[in-house]
Amino acid sequence: MSTKKIISKYRVSIHNFSVVVEYVGGFLRKIDIETAIEGVAGLLGMIPYCESNLLVSDEMHHKKLPTGTQQQKIALWCELYSMTYGHPYKVTAIEANMVKTVDFDQQTITKFFQLNEWYAKEKTIARYTRNFNAIRSHCLGTAKESPAGKSRTEKKGDLTDLAEAFQGRFGG
Repeated sequence: MSTKKIISKYRVSIHNFSVVVEYVGGFLRKIDIETAIEGVAGLLGMIPYCESNLLVSDEMHHKKLPTGTQQQKIALWCELYSMTYGHPYKVTAIEANMVKTVDFDQQTITKFFQLNEWYAKEKTIARYTRNFNAIRSHCLGTAKESPAGKSRTEKKGDLTDLAEAFQGRFGG
């Protein structure tokens, strides 16, 4: 397996100044200055070299920017899937278009592969993109726990029981 470095971009701002920073493999690689140069000097000195330090900073506001082309997102998914499950992932044409709608990063995809929630039972790109907000909540630690041991069908009632009741009542 190749070891690709994950690229993350953030818009970092403090007061009226902002810059776009790029981290590769978790380390600062590039800074794009977007405002007047004289005001940015103080901000540049505060940008952490490690991405993990940026994410926990209370002093700077940061917003993650989308990174990666459609092909890069699919390649990352396929590589992580193959590493996790030991066989290649076959991407459908519909899924190839779905990758445009959400962010694909190693941490979130890995967390998705570990989830046992009802919406994450099928480890597909379609499930990942449809349930991205719930998956992201798990990554951030803000997800609400589902009732212990209950699947979606148990909460709504098992469909086979419903079919049997229907047949018994209407003689079908």
